[in-house]
Amino acid sequence: MITHLDNELWQYALRVYKIDEVKACLHILQDEFGFNMNVIIGALFSAVQSKETKLSFYQLMANDIACFEDACRQARELRRNLKLGSADVYQQAKQHELFLEQWQLDFLYKQISGLDVIDKISGLAVDNIRSYCEYMHSDNTAVALLVNQLCRAANKQ
Repeated sequence: MITHLDNELWQYALRVYKIDEVKACLHILQDEFGFNMNVIIGALFSAVQSKETKLSFYQLMANDIACFEDACRQARELRRNLKLGSADVYQQAKQHELFLEQWQLDFLYKQISGLDVIDKISGLAVDNIRSYCEYMHSDNTAVALLVNQLCRAANKQ
């Protein structure tokens, strides 16, 4: 689906989310630890673009991240609650959720576009996601292992 919100980050998200291991890690980070999948995908994309997302990057967007997360969470819950109902209504809810996710990725893409390219390449994806983990005040071994697994899987694309 190509819309006015289509950009490199959206296309990257579509590609990387098709990798089963990436999808599984993202869902665990979202459902069990409260992370925002789109922000994590943005951190991965930033690394591919040789851009570093430090703690301050996430702190500057704190209100925006929270607003998008709240809207996406509500749409996700609505869709999940409608799963056993009418297929048409479920599909409409799914499209609404997808639009909100695409809107958030468009916002993140614009923020990432303003970052400078850096020389460091090795380990940048892990560092970017660790900065997001720091923003989320999540510093535990399970999350660190998932982040490493996610970054390895995302590199397979």
